[in-house]
Amino acid sequence: MDHYEDTKSIAERVKQFPWFHSIDLGNGIVTPGSKSPEIHAQEAAAFFDPIRVEGMSVVDVGAWNGFYSFEAIGSTSHSAGATRSI
Repeated sequence: MDHYEDTKSIAERVKQFPWFHSIDLGNGIVTPGSKSPEIHAQEAAAFFDPIRVEGMSVVDVGAWNGFYSFEAIGSTSHSAGATRSI
């Protein structure tokens, strides 16, 4: 299977699940969430720009699909954990 077929297969599988967040998975695949990537970018900036998370552990409570968990890791946090319910 070549790269194109694999990407196409993954994109089709992603569409089979309900998503709240639009998460860029790379290779042109974005989860079909109800929040747009633009809204996520604005919210992530509002949450993460005022604080420093470098080297810290972050817990995302009520993570749903984990967009902010991934953002925390992308913000060079040491680690991120997520929970959907407690």
